[in-house]
Amino acid sequence: MDRIFLNVIDWEQLHCDVYALAEQVMRSDYVPDIIIGIGYGGIIPSTLFYFAHPEVEFRIAYPKSRANGYIEPLPGLEGKRVLLVDDLAITGDSLGEIKKRIIEFGAVELKSACLYCSQDHHDLDYFVRRIEPGERIVFPWYALKDSGHLKVFEYRDRFGKHEPIE
Repeated sequence: MDRIFLNVIDWEQLHCDVYALAEQVMRSDYVPDIIIGIGYGGIIPSTLFYFAHPEVEFRIAYPKSRANGYIEPLPGLEGKRVLLVDDLAITGDSLGEIKKRIIEFGAVELKSACLYCSQDHHDLDYFVRRIEPGERIVFPWYALKDSGHLKVFEYRDRFGKHEPIE
């Protein structure tokens, strides 16, 4: 069994990685009409990404349950080139479903960008790095310093419910 270790990403590293991701997209000559961040983890990276490309329209897609189509309907995607941005891709299952929905909403071209992804994830157009087996990324928005101690939160539910790790 692989060992599990936390990799706590600070704000400075996050900014560097987001701008490295933005630079990858710019070098690829892909020019999106719309940047869509996947809430909740993708809100901050996609916002920072937007600051690097302020001429592009910006939206957030909030996750819904599988029964409700994974994301809320997003009008105005017809004929648009879309860049989907998230923080972390492990299995890619939900990202794949969201990509299908964005195409159903009328996007003509769709690319995906994520800061970090698992070794097994191969369906991203852009990413900063692959995480090691057993590595768990802790983003600044999932951590809280409380009386000098770091309290780390984790998903208890795929759709926004987070609780502290005991």
